[in-house]
Order: sequence, then C-alpha cells, then structure tokens
Amino acid sequence: MAAGMNMLELVLQALSSLHSPDAAQRKQAVAFVEQFKKGDVHALLPVATSLTGQSLPFEVQVAGFALLTELVKTRWGELADPEKSQLTQIAYQNVAAVCQQGSAAWPLKSKAAVLLAAVVRQRGAAAYNEVLPQLLGSAGDNTSQAEVACMVLHFISEDLTQFDVAGGEHKRQFLSSLTASVETVFPFLCQMLQQHFVAAIECQAANRAEEVQAHSRVISSSLSALTTWVEWTPMPRITSSNVIDACTFFLTAVDFRLQALDVLKQIVGRRRATEQQKDYEALMDKVATLLLDQCTKQGLLAPGAQLPAGLSKELDYGGSLEEFGKRLCTTLVGLGDGHFQCLATDERRLQYLQQMLVFTRHPYLLLSSLSLPLWAQLLRDALPHVGGAAGVAPSLVSPMTASAMMQAGAAGDGAPNSPNGRSVKMPSIKIPVECCQMLLGIMVEQMQKVVLASDEGVNDFPPAFDSHLDYKEFCSNYRGMAKQIIRLGTHLAPEQGMTLAAQGLQTALAAVMDGGIALSQRAVRFEAAVHTLEAVLPPLTDLCPQYPPVLEGLAALLQQLMSCGMKEPSLMPFHARALEAFGKFLLLRPDMAAPIVNACFTSMMLIPLEAPGHMPPPAKVTASWRVQFEARLALANTVVTLAKTAPAAFAPYLEALVTEISKLWERGLLREGERVMLWEGLLAASSAATPAIQAQVVQYILSPIHAVWTDPAWLQSMSSPLAFVQRFMPVESNSQGMVTVGARSERWALYHQVTLVERAIRRTTPSSSWALQQQLQQGAGDGAGAPGSAAAVSGGAQAAVDHACNPHLTWFLPAAAQLLRCIHGLGAPGLKDALGPLKLISEMDPMERAIRMGEDRDLVKEKEEPRCVAGATIQDCRYFARGVRECCYMLLSLAGQHCGAMWVNPQLAAAIVPAIMTDLEGLDDGQMRLFLRHVITPWVARCPTPLQPMWIVPLCQALLPHMWLRLNEAWAAVSSTASQQQQQPGQQALKSKEQGDSKAGDEVVTESQLREVTREHMGLLAVVARKPGQEEAGKKHGHANGHGHSGSGAASGSAAEAAPAGSRTDSGGGAAVGESVLELLLQHCPAVAETVLRTAVAGLCWPDAESAAKAMAVCRHVVQLASSVPGLEAFVCKDMLQRAIISLTQVFTLNIQADVLGLLRAIIMTFLSKNNLVEASLQQLLQLSPAVIAEFERQLQQAMSEREQRNLIRQLVAQAGDEEVRKVLSSMGKITPIVLSEPQPKYRHVETEQDQHLSGAIFGMIFQD
Repeated sequence: MAAGMNMLELVLQALSSLHSPDAAQRKQAVAFVEQFKKGDVHALLPVATSLTGQSLPFEVQVAGFALLTELVKTRWGELADPEKSQLTQIAYQNVAAVCQQGSAAWPLKSKAAVLLAAVVRQRGAAAYNEVLPQLLGSAGDNTSQAEVACMVLHFISEDLTQFDVAGGEHKRQFLSSLTASVETVFPFLCQMLQQHFVAAIECQAANRAEEVQAHSRVISSSLSALTTWVEWTPMPRITSSNVIDACTFFLTAVDFRLQALDVLKQIVGRRRATEQQKDYEALMDKVATLLLDQCTKQGLLAPGAQLPAGLSKELDYGGSLEEFGKRLCTTLVGLGDGHFQCLATDERRLQYLQQMLVFTRHPYLLLSSLSLPLWAQLLRDALPHVGGAAGVAPSLVSPMTASAMMQAGAAGDGAPNSPNGRSVKMPSIKIPVECCQMLLGIMVEQMQKVVLASDEGVNDFPPAFDSHLDYKEFCSNYRGMAKQIIRLGTHLAPEQGMTLAAQGLQTALAAVMDGGIALSQRAVRFEAAVHTLEAVLPPLTDLCPQYPPVLEGLAALLQQLMSCGMKEPSLMPFHARALEAFGKFLLLRPDMAAPIVNACFTSMMLIPLEAPGHMPPPAKVTASWRVQFEARLALANTVVTLAKTAPAAFAPYLEALVTEISKLWERGLLREGERVMLWEGLLAASSAATPAIQAQVVQYILSPIHAVWTDPAWLQSMSSPLAFVQRFMPVESNSQGMVTVGARSERWALYHQVTLVERAIRRTTPSSSWALQQQLQQGAGDGAGAPGSAAAVSGGAQAAVDHACNPHLTWFLPAAAQLLRCIHGLGAPGLKDALGPLKLISEMDPMERAIRMGEDRDLVKEKEEPRCVAGATIQDCRYFARGVRECCYMLLSLAGQHCGAMWVNPQLAAAIVPAIMTDLEGLDDGQMRLFLRHVITPWVARCPTPLQPMWIVPLCQALLPHMWLRLNEAWAAVSSTASQQQQQPGQQALKSKEQGDSKAGDEVVTESQLREVTREHMGLLAVVARKPGQEEAGKKHGHANGHGHSGSGAASGSAAEAAPAGSRTDSGGGAAVGESVLELLLQHCPAVAETVLRTAVAGLCWPDAESAAKAMAVCRHVVQLASSVPGLEAFVCKDMLQRAIISLTQVFTLNIQADVLGLLRAIIMTFLSKNNLVEASLQQLLQLSPAVIAEFERQLQQAMSEREQRNLIRQLVAQAGDEEVRKVLSSMGKITPIVLSEPQPKYRHVETEQDQHLSGAIFGMIFQD
C-alpha cells in the first residue's frame, strides 16, 4: 500500500510538473508519465483509479480518466477477471458521480462517458444489452443524465468503426446487438432532441439561463450521437422522423448548426444497399428540399450566383459564417455527388445547381474549391460516353458528336453505334445549357484569381494558407480542376466556350499592349486566357467535323495569335503555349503549319542575341538574360510540340525548314538549345515522311556531331576521367584568387550534342523490336547458332534495319558509354580527392535536397544563383555533369528500346558494357537508382534471349555483387544508427538545434535515397529471375514505415554450387529459349547468381515495405526455379524460409502479410514432402516441439484451400512468438494455437548460436519502442 501511495504521489508530482515553466522539467514529467503507462498493469489500475477522485484538481481527474480509458482500450487482455469487474464498476460509478454533480464540467462528463463506452465495447454485446435500458431509463431523471446517456451511445457506436481490437466474431455480435437496438435508440435520440429543444425555448422565455444551457448541452449531445446512428438507421425511419426537419431548422441556431450539418452530411453520405428505390429517393429528396429551402430563407440562393456584399464577407476567411459555409457546401456536394437523380422535380434540380453556382462563384477560393469536384462529376454524367466492344477506353464527346455517330448507324438490337463499332452511351442526367454557360463564365472569372503574379514573393500569400508552398499547390490544383470543368462544359455549351475563349484572348492581348498596366498583371491576364484556350480547344476541335463554323472560328483565333506581334519576353512563353494548344487543329488545317512556324521564327528574332548563337551564355547570367533565353526557347519548343501532335502537317515543309534553320544557324541567330529543339521538331515531323527522307534528315542533323565524336583529339579526352576534366572542366584562378572553371564553349557544345543525339532516337519512328525478338528466338530454337555467332547476328540485323538511327549506332553509342565512364569516375573514391574543388560535382545540389526534404523550391531559388551548363562555377559544372549523365542514360535506354541493331552487334557490346560498368562505387544512391531505372532494368527486360550472354551476363557480373555489398552495408548502418538513437535518447536531445536539424536532414535524404535504390534494384532482380513472358509474381504496394532486423544472416552452404545440374542449354552452349537471366547466371557464373539470391532474401527484412514486396516477387520466382534445380533446395528451405518468417513478424510488413504468407506457403507446400529441410528449419527458428511441428504438417496437408494453409502458417508463427508478435499477426484475423491431438511432454531445445541470432531477430530486435 505504501508503495502504491508513493507511486500515486510521484504521478501527481509529474502531472503538476507538466505545467512547469521549466522545459527540462516538463520533458522529464512527460517521460515519466509515458513510462508509467507502460508499466505493470496491475499497479497502474489502482493509481489511475485514485486520480479520478472528486477531491483532486480538475486537470488531475481528466488525466485519471484518460489513463483508465487507455488501459481499457489497449491492455484489457492483461487484466484479471476481478480487475475487469472492478474497472466496470468504476466506470458506472464515475458516470453516476458526474451526473450527481449537476454542474460538472463537460470534459469530466465526456471522459466518464468515453470510459464507460470503452468498457462496454470490450465486454461485448451482453454488456451493451444490459447498459442500454439503464441509459434510456435514467435520461428522464435530469439533464445531466440525458446528456451523458447520449454521449455514451455516441461513443459506443463510434468505437465500433474506429476502435476494434477484438476478434471478428466479437465485433459481429456487437454490431448485431447495435443494429437490433436502432429501433429503440434512434427514436430516443429524436425524442431527446425535440423534448429538450422545447424545454430550452420555455426556459429562455422565463429567463432561466442556466437551465437553457443545460438543455442546450443535451441537444448538442443528441446531435453528436445522431451523426453515427443515422449511418445504420433504416432510411424510411429517418424520412418519417423529425431529424431532417430539426437539423435544417437548427441551421439558424449558431450553437447547433455545425452539428446539424454533420448529421445531414452523414445522411447524404449513405448509398442505397437493401433499401427500396422509392425509400432511398424519398430520403434524399427530403434532405434536398428542406436544405435548399433553408438556404433560400437565409439569403444564400442569390440571383446571378452573386451574394450581397455583407453576406459574402461573412462567408469569407475570418467571417462569422466561414466554417458554416464550408460545411454547408460540403453537405450539398455530398448530396449532388451521389444522389442528384433522386431530386424529384426539374425545379428542385435547377435550384440545387443554382445554389452550387453561388458557392463556386464566391471570392473565398477555399470555399469555391469545395464545389469543383462535384461540377466535374455532374458534367461527366451529363455527357454521352463513347466506348468500344474491343476494349477501347470510354471517352466523352459532345451531344452533337454523339448524335452524328448515332445517325451514322445503329446495331440490330437498337443500341446506338458508330460506323467503327464504338457504342454510344447516353448521359444519365441533364444539365440546362444556361447553367453550363454560367458555370463556364464563373470558371473563366475565377481563373485569374489562381494565376500567381511573377512579382509575388514567398511571403506573399493569403492568411488562409500556412505557407507560400501550400498556396501555390492550391492554386495549381484549382487551375487543373477549373480547366477540366471548362473542357467538359464546352462539350455541352460549345458556343459559350468559343465566345469565352475569343473574348478572353482579345481582352488579354489588349492588356498586353497597354503600357499603363503593370507587367505582372498583364502576365496574369494573358496566362489566364491561355489556360482557358487550352481547356476549350480539345472539345471544339473534336466538334469541327460536325460544325464547320467552329473550324472557321478557331482559324480566326489562331490567326489573331500569330499576328499579335508579342514583344515582351516574359509573356512569350504564354504566347508559345497558346500556339501549342492548336496542335490537333493542324490535323484539320495543315495549311496553317507553315505560318505558325514563321510566327515562331519572327517572335524569336524580336529578341536579339548578345553574341553569335554558337557561343556560350555570359559567365554571369542575369535575371533579364534568363527571361529572354527562356522566351526564345519556349518558341522553339512550340515547333517540337506541334510536330509531335501533327507530323503530317509539317512533312511537306521538311526541306524548306532544314534550309531555313541552317541559314539562321550560320548567321548566328540561333542558340545551341534552340537549334536542338528545332531539329527535334523536324525529326518528329519526319515520322510522317518516307523512310528514305527520314534517313536523310537524320544523316544531315547528326553528321556534324559524327565529325566531332570521331575526332582523335575528342576521343582522347574520353580516355579517362582526368582527361575529361582537363578538356571540359579545367580549374582556373582569376586575379582575385577566385576559383573558376574554363572550357565553357566545350561544355556548352557537348551538352547539346548529347541532347540532340538522344532526341534523334526518341523522335524517329521505332522499329518493330518484337519481330527481332521473335526471329532471334526462332533461330536459336532451330539451332541456327550460338548467341553472338555470325548466323545469329546476320539474322537479327536483317530484322533491325528500319530505324533511321541504326547506321549511326556504331559511333554514338560507344561515345555515350565513354562519357558515362568518365562522369561515373568523378565520384570514385580514388579520384575524388585528386579533383580538388571539382570533387563537389558528384554531390547533391541544394535544389535536389530541397525537393527531397519537401521544401518550397521558390525559397531555395531565392537563395541560389541560376545555374548554367556553361557557367564558370563549380555548381555550374555539377549541373553540366548531371545533365550529360542523365541524357546518356536516356540515350542508351532508347537505343535498347527502338534500335534492334544494337543488340546484334558484338563490337558494341564489347565497347559499351565494360565502359558503363566502371567505377560504380562513384555513384551515390540517387544516381544509381536512375542508372538502374533507365538503363539496366530496360536492357535486361528487352535484350533478346539468345544475345543475353553477350550483353546481360557481363552487366550482371559487375553490377549484382556490387549492389549486394552496397545495400547490405547501407541497411546495416541504418539499423545501427536506429539502435544508437534508441539507446541514447538523452544525448541526442542535448545537441544544438541547428546541428541536430542539419544532421537529421542528411539522414532523411540518405535514407530516402537508400529506400528508392533498394526498390529499384529489387525490381531489377525480379526481371532477372522472371522467365521471358512470365507475369511478375508480386504486386505493387504502398510505402510503410517500420523497424526490422537488417543483417545478412548465416548462409546454409553455397546457393549455386549444384545449380548447373538442373539447367537447360541448347546445342550451341547458350541459354535455351524460355530461360530467365538467373538461370543463365547459374550456368555461367554461379557466384553472381548467389548474390541475386542473397539480396532478395535479405530484402525481405530490410525495413521498407515496398522493397520487401518486390523481394518477395523475386523469391517466388526462385522457389519456382528451385523445384527443378535441386541445388537451390537447401537455400530456399533454410535461408529463405527463415527470413520470410522473420519478415512476417515485422511491423512494417503489416500491409503485405498476405503476400509473405503466400511465399511461406509456396516454400512449405513445394518442399515439405520432398525433404526434411523445411521441418528442420521450422524447429530451429521457432523453437517448437517436434510434436507441434508434426501436428502443423498434418493439418496443413488436410487443409482444403490456400487460405486455410496461410492461416495455419500464421498461427504456427504466432504460437512461437511473444505478445508483440501475436499483435502483429492478429491484424489479419483471430489467432488460434495449434492444439495437439494427444498431450505431449514439454520439448526442450538446445539452442545454438544461430538459434539465438534468429530468435533474437523475432523476439528481441523487431519490436523496439
């Protein structure tokens, strides 16, 4: 007892210290309370009970109720039966006590009600059936009893959906009792609502203020309870009750209107299940009728969707009706989103649409934005859908287009069809054209408000937002929704869409020419007009064939844009976007392609260059120079965009365009980047020309680069990283001692050369690579020759000559590989120190770090100077190296995808593979992820099977062992750091805030990169292990955080020693058709294959759910392979099985438990009858008796379904684990131990060192606080 009293005093002291001004004292008090809550439950109960004593301070009582409630919800199973009875009695007594106090504070009443509800929820349906009559009977005694009764009913029903630690049967029984009591509870709550409202009115008339407050609290509690009980009350009962009438009436009461809206929101959130259609429609129509009538009475339904200024201001940010307006709008959105068809009359539907237009037009954008998803859904429902029986994705069309399709032909059964077989589904609702017209006008009006001015700083944002980043994201999302609504609405009201676009563009162009308007405001108006134009053009263009006046109107708009004479550089990017929006229109009017290009050239020439175009930019780039640079680049990009969209419109002008671009370049009127973009546009347009013309265009464009990249001096600069640095990044010092970097022209040229080669592959017509695959595999199956032999190469080359870039592969692919070799080498440990200041170029720049840390990019831009690949600083060189590296990645990836001639060339394989596999340790995790994603994984997936020994095997020999060591060491470091932080939390807290934040940021960035590269590598291993054409076994999973063991574990012999015995080879000694890359590795380099197996198995326990899910996909392929390769059985049955069990018990795999169990089932069911390895592994890891294992095997063999087998495996692991393990495994269902058919003596297992390691992994290291 003394110990208990001492503990009570310590807790009281700690609770008092929580309000201390001393931060250290508060921190110690919090730590003590948290530790106390985790202590012995039997000691916790009496102390927490004492804290609820009425003689103690109010704050202490609240803390006592909170402790008791947490004990009930989280540790109920640890209490003995007498303690549970005692706690139940305490809960009843506390409720009675707070009710007897009469004027007890609301927090005490609420806490007492929550405690009683939690106890009833844990004790089950019988306890609920027992307490319900008591609650209903006592509610008539006084207002406190009525208030608490409603609270308890609210919390009990709420706990059912938000708190459920009990098993499934327990929950089903409770739900059954709860739904059975609806016929009693719902009328009771309605009665409380009506009775106490009448009483409150009477007391108010008699000036009895305290009684008014008491009755108001009952009304509030009744409304709170109704928010949950209306979810399962039968719809006819809700319709016939007074709930909807009362809630709509309460919209005029300041104290109750928000809760009333919550009740209505829950009602409109329901969907028809077993109810009669008429009952469902009657309920929703009643809600709509009463709610809209109340809106009209309050003046919210205004003509022209324009509220009076005073009322509009009250609904704005900080106004008295702000929250009310948001909840009302949300409730109406829920009503229309799922039940618009339930509104009985056209008049009511029109009234509803008019009310939503009022909210949409409101100047408070946060309120207006709530209605946008509803409009998008209603417009989609009001439009015809066109689909196809052959799996064509449904698309929306205008009613005019749908009518034309229906007139063109109809199916025999009367279903409307178009001539091409695409069926037309008519709209499910109808929206008046006048409503669409007003909506379009409102969206265009609101568009200007969500376009950010260029002179707005990061501190310029409305007070309704927390930061400039939040405001910027909101505006971006609003613009996206507004454009979607304008696009959909234009289908229904094309004339209005055309008129708004024309008027908006005309007004914006007039403002652009008005020098009296600030430049930033001119930009806002013009950008808003461009957004509108981008939204209306797609539906209007689709309508042109059925409505010629639209075609003429669009041609006039385009002509107006081309002749506007835009001279302001900051506005030219928007001008370029406006021209790009007409891409599909050029398919109908190809004669306007040449005028658009001329308009782009003319606008570019309005911005003169400060030096000949082939020269690099100034060493110090100013803001104004960058604006002009980006303006010219945007206009050049317009040609690319239009040529990609309508290549046939540009194909007749290829020769003239080549001549014009060449002249502009020779005269120095084009920069390197502009010329690259214009060439890219021509390459895209050449896809509509003949193959011969396309080959000529590619030859003409690439010939200057060929001359440079085959020059001996240039090749010498690619011989080593140091030679590359000396040629392209020589470090110099100026007269002031500042470090600068020379060779700016060389860097400027190289960057654009690599970019142009990559664009040449991307924009030219790809070859039929699948035909090459088929031909090569057929040749190999017929014994045509070994991979890489003359027969295979010549046969493949014949199928791969159609790509225009094929003749150029032999010079630019080796050059790109050497570029990567040099850039990768810049980060190699042996060379990094020798680079001096340039060693920073392989590190992450501030912008990349800001993106990874979730910071506002605009904030970082304000602090950082603009970067340029031809700049004179170290940071510019980092930008250059990153750009060239990533461009080379895409170049190699596209070559493997489109240029089949690459694979059949052994000289290319010999030149490329060793180069790109050099200095892999020089890549950080972020760079390695890109390398794997864009080069290695696509190559492994696309390389023809007969040619894999020439390409893929050398890649794997260098890459896979490196990645195994890299990832294993990195995850071990993460685990070590986490352990140190848990063991020494005090020391971590003593670090300075600045130092701690910096280090924490570094750790966040490092770990995020590690997770990403791990996922990418597991994806690669899945491709390596998968047979050609085989579907990936794993599914994609969301990221989940958790902590787990990350060691490599002991090996059970060589995983690949006996593997070649089961492998299949063809007569030529190469891989047979249908073999995976892993099988190929098992044949030719078993040590490399073993790293695949080790990485996949270790990945099951690295604490990242997505990586573990992908690792399981690899393991499933390995299990399938091991069934035919006996040498893999020992590895699968021991290492993989044990690691999978450990993975199953980790917290971070909660969301993928079914997949882990599927892997375990595959291993056990495949090998249980083949050998005793599975049984031995289970005994070794789980430390269960042989009898339990034998009983498990017997039940497993008798199980009738995979689900039963997975549950048996889960129960076996749970039986071996502690309470924490069982908590994790119970997330999928109730845990039932495996019971022996006959009692057996207790099994004692003599532990080995490895047993301690693995059992510790389950029972000691996984569940750490």
